[in-house]
Amino acid sequence: MEAKLERLERKVGEKNDRDKPLAGSPFTTRVHLTPFPRKIKIDAPRFTGKEDPEIHLDSFNQSATMNGCTDEEKCLLFFQTLQNRATEWFNKLRPGSIDSFSDLASKFKAKFQENCTKRKKFIYLSTAGQRESENLTQFLTRWKEEVDKVEEMDDKTVLSLLLNGLRARELYKEFCRKSPATYQEAYHTAWEFAEAETQLRAKREAEHGHKSKPVQVKKEEAPGPSRPRHHYDPVIRVVNTEESQEVRKAPVIPPENPTGQVGRQWSGTYCSYHRSDSHNTSECKSVKGVIQQMINSGELGKDYLQKA
Repeated sequence: MEAKLERLERKVGEKNDRDKPLAGSPFTTRVHLTPFPRKIKIDAPRFTGKEDPEIHLDSFNQSATMNGCTDEEKCLLFFQTLQNRATEWFNKLRPGSIDSFSDLASKFKAKFQENCTKRKKFIYLSTAGQRESENLTQFLTRWKEEVDKVEEMDDKTVLSLLLNGLRARELYKEFCRKSPATYQEAYHTAWEFAEAETQLRAKREAEHGHKSKPVQVKKEEAPGPSRPRHHYDPVIRVVNTEESQEVRKAPVIPPENPTGQVGRQWSGTYCSYHRSDSHNTSECKSVKGVIQQMINSGELGKDYLQKA
């Protein structure tokens, strides 16, 4: 009889010991009694306390699920993904306070919530459309970065925002002709157009850099003047002297018959001021008188006549 009582007391004591949390461990005894019949490798980056806790939990959960881990196994394996400040936080958790992975995840997010990425509302993408100076490659690269800043969206929403963000160019015309069924289809097609756009631009630059040189006519083959021309001195043409406009040098070609008289031979001189062949414009006293008046009034420099 006494032996039976001793065995019963021993079993009760063992049960009480199992119900007590292990010294220093934040998990309950139930979690610690979980057997590990196999080796499990969690493919997740280390969390130091500076990263986004939600991203880390998602990465850990995906890897643990792929390995077929139970809830208790997730609890025991999670510590392996922590280091530095995150390890210090884990070691300070109250012993026996965590009985499931959801408990651990909640405490983890609450501690490092200041590191969570602040996601913008999806309407933000309506301001991230293609700029006038952007080609497709530049736009799609920037678009991907902007999408990563926004909260989760359904496929139709992000597809609509992408189509509205495009400029009225070849890609937009293609989508008007054949509307994409999904966002992934539209995004894939957009990159195909971007690559074609890059190749076309390179082709144009190559063609522009290899333009055929214009054919140069040799000097001896160049056509000469249709008829011999007499030599004319540069003349000074005065335009609207009453309004004091600028006087400028210009070569003047006389009319075919400067004299205006049929049958009279041209003397070889011509004055554009008097429209006469009695003298050259550069020798005309009337022109020099007008110029002198403009010099005196300050409209022309004092050395203008010397230059003329």
